[in-house]
Amino acid sequence: MDFKSQLAGSKGLAGTAADALLVLVAGQEMPGDLDGVLAETLAAAIKQGDFTLKAGQTLYAHQLAGVKAARVVFAHAGDGSAKALRKAVAAGLAPIKSGGAGHLVVAAAGLAWTDAHAEAVVAAVADTLYVYRHTKPSAPAESRLRSVGLVCSKAESAAVIAGLKRGQAIAAGSTLARE
Repeated sequence: MDFKSQLAGSKGLAGTAADALLVLVAGQEMPGDLDGVLAETLAAAIKQGDFTLKAGQTLYAHQLAGVKAARVVFAHAGDGSAKALRKAVAAGLAPIKSGGAGHLVVAAAGLAWTDAHAEAVVAAVADTLYVYRHTKPSAPAESRLRSVGLVCSKAESAAVIAGLKRGQAIAAGSTLARE
């Protein structure tokens, strides 16, 4: 799995090129840092009762007009702690992992990235996608997901890169122990 940090483009999250976009929402209010169609979609889902601002809630949208990513998932990350973020990423990956997405972009709304958050994303992805195969021929097909990008600001990028490296090392050790 390839993990990297990336800066938001000039067109915002909606213009981010990826097969899937996972937007992690933290806090108890509608985040103010979402742009355009993503903010409208989330606000409408909250208003209609399809998404609540409670930990573990997810909302899947396919082919949103004005969004470059074919699949968009909103997942609520509770208070925004690394532990809550890890659970939200795992919940948000559920509708994506068995589909055709090869490149996932993860963005946060309502929280600032830290190294602990980036590490939690790597751990959640590794745990969610892991399937033991060595002596189990009937194991489900491997996920097509091959790369994950974390959208962060320039100021957050050093911490995100450090967290991604540490998370990958820990995930590799966990996988080795499982095998």
